Amino acid sequence: MKFVLAKTLALLSICISGLSFGQSKNVWLYDADTYYQLGDYASALKYYHLVLDDSTVMKTRILPYESQLSNQSIGDDSLQNSKKVSVLDYVHHQIAICYRNTYDYELAAVHFKASFKMGAYPEDRYYYANALMNLSKYDAALKEYTQILISDDISDEILTKTQLDMSGCYYATNPSNNRQKVIVTLADTGVFNKGTSSFGAMYWGHKDKIIFTSAREKGVVYDPLKQDSKFLCDLYWTEKIDDTTWGVPHNFGDH
Repeated sequence: MKFVLAKTLALLSICISGLSFGQSKNVWLYDADTYYQLGDYASALKYYHLVLDDSTVMKTRILPYESQLSNQSIGDDSLQNSKKVSVLDYVHHQIAICYRNTYDYELAAVHFKASFKMGAYPEDRYYYANALMNLSKYDAALKEYTQILISDDISDEILTKTQLDMSGCYYATNPSNNRQKVIVTLADTGVFNKGTSSFGAMYWGHKDKIIFTSAREKGVVYDPLKQDSKFLCDLYWTEKIDDTTWGVPHNFGDH
């Protein structure tokens, strides 16, 4: 009798721990999705990774939660609105998107690769290739893009993105497009780089005249008691005197 009671209590304990674990994973997934929708990808990653914690699965000795199905939206970056996928597939996909949205392409590539290979998100092969491209691994990216082009289930949107990305990869790998040295010289601080702000320089009519925006002293103000020209932008122009010298800047508002 004692043996039967002990066995019953042990089984009940396992069931309760399994139920508790399943509820915990549901909460983690809910929290992860909530943070994802808010754009808090760092917090979302924390909870998505908790769902993938295999060591916890082994400790509880229950059927993996990943065998269940999920109806969550698969995110703005996906070409599909919603579909049933395993939680394992879904979480890998979401983790990959979180890393992509935080520009961590190294980890995004790892999870996008896992995601598309599992088959639930075939479009993730594009995002895997795109991550490789952002890591300057152009040859590897081109191999993946080529596989996308010969696939049967490619969408028009993915096709367009793939072709554009491939053009970028070919451009980047062309030696004639790679400049080894760029020389930047500070322009005359008395003309352009003066005041609290200077920006938006562009040629005006021809390369001997430049128009630009700047906030500096002696600018145009309409109420000297309330306005300070050092913090108000005006439009200026200047004309080249010789090959390296630009003339005094003129404020358009003075005329």
